[in-house]
Amino acid sequence: MERIGIFTYGKFGMAGVVLTKYDDGNLAVLLEDSETEEPLCKLSVNIPEHASILGPTQFFAKTYSENAPFREPALKSGLFTDTGVRIKQGYVEIEVWQVNRDKQLTH
Repeated sequence: MERIGIFTYGKFGMAGVVLTKYDDGNLAVLLEDSETEEPLCKLSVNIPEHASILGPTQFFAKTYSENAPFREPALKSGLFTDTGVRIKQGYVEIEVWQVNRDKQLTH
């Protein structure tokens, strides 16, 4: 697990961003409370059947449902870029995001 940065969401929340891997090796992005390190959500979703379209620092971003409030703050943080690529999964379109390594905090 690698902590790469923090961004503000809502009025008072601070989300820490953690990179890890799913069991199959695909990039996973977790958000946690920056003070308590308690999990907030998984910003990524693993879709192995479409993983071949991803670059090494790209992931499928879960920006719908309970994760919707994190979309805009995460993108505004500069830690991520929306690539504009979408895949259809059930009733939703999944966004492909890029981790911006040059924006990461060093700890």
